[in-house]
Amino acid sequence: MIPVDLAVLDFSKAFDVVSHQKLQVKLLNIGIADKTVKWIFSWLQSRLLSVCVNNVKSATRHVTSGVPQGSVLGPLLFNVYINDMHSAVANSKLKLYADDSLLYKPITTPADSSLFQNDLDHLITWADSSQMKFNINKCEHMTIQRSTVNPLVSQYSMNNDPLQCVDKVLYLGVTIDNKLSFDQHIINICSKANKLLHMLMRCLKKAKSKTRAIAYKTVCRPILEFATHTWSPFKLKNINIIEGINRKAFRWTFCKRKRDHITELMTNSNWDSLAQRRDNADQKMYFRMLSGSAAIDHDRFSLHFAESHNTRHGAIKGNINTKTAKHSYKHRIHKLF
Repeated sequence: MIPVDLAVLDFSKAFDVVSHQKLQVKLLNIGIADKTVKWIFSWLQSRLLSVCVNNVKSATRHVTSGVPQGSVLGPLLFNVYINDMHSAVANSKLKLYADDSLLYKPITTPADSSLFQNDLDHLITWADSSQMKFNINKCEHMTIQRSTVNPLVSQYSMNNDPLQCVDKVLYLGVTIDNKLSFDQHIINICSKANKLLHMLMRCLKKAKSKTRAIAYKTVCRPILEFATHTWSPFKLKNINIIEGINRKAFRWTFCKRKRDHITELMTNSNWDSLAQRRDNADQKMYFRMLSGSAAIDHDRFSLHFAESHNTRHGAIKGNINTKTAKHSYKHRIHKLF
């Protein structure tokens, strides 16, 4: 596996520092009609701000920057504002989702590390020109690599401040470690789901089975199923940990004891295992890709089976020398059909 350097970037006061003047220019540049832009700014402008401390209120001031958080247009306008962030990146890949930014690049030589640092420097320049600022203390760097022999670990900086080098990062609700094992992510979600399940057990002691089932499937189970296309477990120990919470919830729902055999009861009650539900979710995503409702890079992700069957690799092109790659979504999806 080729080492990959990634940096999780965090904006300082992201939604509050959006320049109204620059936002207006960017809206016009992407083709938004002038009347629509005026309508948006009639909503943004003429806002007043004051601060109250110990019952003493300050004088009011006009708000000349920022988009309202919690609104429908706020996140959309922020995305428009930072959408040209890609123009500052020449040598790496940049992923944006609202105010969460991820910069990454495969590293094979020290020259690649220099190019990655150049992109970080260019992002600082872009942020200055856009009147934005990165919170360096919350920005993190991680190197994903298979082997610890002769690792190509570089130190990166932003504004001459070194980025913290970590062995795991949290991105869009998924904990990514430097081996792509997702062991830590599974530990985190199981701990959170287990605590919520025990909270439901305490609060719904006298509830009926139907109410308990709805509570578990609404509050607890989604935590164990969020973004499973990315981290679906293949290690037996991880599968058993996750399934143990599902089985505990079934016992609580139907007032079964710990030593009761419940496998057949779960089947008769249409209480699917989480492994089955992950397979179903993979298939649903596959058909979304086929229908075009899910955006993918077709050059890097082949949805179709190879014409010539290879007994070792099946429909997968290229060699697979790690279990992580073997059980990744784009490889395991072919085994479901």
